[in-house]
Amino acid sequence: MANEHGAQVLQMDDERLIRDGEAAVDLYNKDLKNARARIMPMARGLCAAKRKYPATQDFGDWLTTSSYREIENDDRAALIKLGEHDDFATKFMRTTNLISPQTIWDAIKDLMSTSYDTKSTPVSTIPPETSPATAPAGENENQPAENNDPINPKSPAGRKSMLSALPRGDELAKMFVSKKPRALIGRICEGRKGKPILDLIHRALDAGLITPTTAEFNTPSLYLLFPLAPLSYARRFDLTNAKQREDVTENILPAMIACRDKLLMTPEDMLNILNTYMAEQQANRREEEAKNKRNEAIASLPTDQCQIIMYGTTLWPRMDNRQGEYDYDQVRAAVWTFRDLDNWNRQISGDNGVGSRGIRIRLSTKWYSEYLIRNNERGNPVRRIMTLIHYITRLMEAGPEAECKWPPYPTAEAEW
Repeated sequence: MANEHGAQVLQMDDERLIRDGEAAVDLYNKDLKNARARIMPMARGLCAAKRKYPATQDFGDWLTTSSYREIENDDRAALIKLGEHDDFATKFMRTTNLISPQTIWDAIKDLMSTSYDTKSTPVSTIPPETSPATAPAGENENQPAENNDPINPKSPAGRKSMLSALPRGDELAKMFVSKKPRALIGRICEGRKGKPILDLIHRALDAGLITPTTAEFNTPSLYLLFPLAPLSYARRFDLTNAKQREDVTENILPAMIACRDKLLMTPEDMLNILNTYMAEQQANRREEEAKNKRNEAIASLPTDQCQIIMYGTTLWPRMDNRQGEYDYDQVRAAVWTFRDLDNWNRQISGDNGVGSRGIRIRLSTKWYSEYLIRNNERGNPVRRIMTLIHYITRLMEAGPEAECKWPPYPTAEAEW
């Protein structure tokens, strides 16, 4: 009877865990800002479901009716692993900003020493909850002023280490808790390449990209600048390679600093975050270069010419050859013709739809081009005017409210 009662209690606990887990899944998908808080309830609920439905077929049938079906297969597998190592994972979650179950499980696997039984919890590898800002300075006033490492109390920063001789070595020792990264930094900085690499590390440290980590690594990758970086991306860069280090110095690290908050919140999305940022920066640079080029061209215009903008696009001075070669008189004639036809169309039809107006203008001028083509007048300058009129109608349709700067009509207009 006692065993039966215990089984019933366990079954009730599993049911509760499953319900809590499914609720966490719904919140995880809807509230990305607080997604990390849902990881462990999701993991416990999925583990409880595996206990309740140990057979693969039964578990699969249950999954089709559960919120967990919205989670990717790899993430579900990672959640089950996290649930199996509940204590370890719970403590680890207090030390990380990761929100991807796969990335979290990968990080935990790296922390788990192979000498441990994976079903046990090697608590010594998990940082305590005490933060650097709140770590006690000492038990009493007579205690030596020892700068304790709040991440690993057994490794006081005052102790001799491979980082002690480096500038800001104590700060680095607090961030890189494990021996391998400490030894790596110490070894690199002994060589001639050490100063530029250490400068990069200091820049990342000042920017807040380096957070306390217990990760073990011994390659001079991007981990030295951002310990939360995804493994596949971090290993693309070898900081001892002069060309790759230059790329990191000039491009990657500045982008990481600019995107720091996003990276800390979702480090597993690092590649997409940096690519998006750098694409935006490149677009801004192109726009700035085009603006400078346009301003220089406008400043060099003859006194009898002016800038012409049609629906947000500069037609004069000519900035590119997308519409072929044309001169100031041709584009003026095209703009004047377009403007008159557009005004007359609106007055006659009363239709302000840009699509209809554009079609009418193109239809009313198409026979001129046909005449010129049939009479072997393809190179006739009037044909370029027709082409520009049609181009302006497309600009109007694409941005009817965009900026326009019209060329003034000839003063002799009243004599026509």
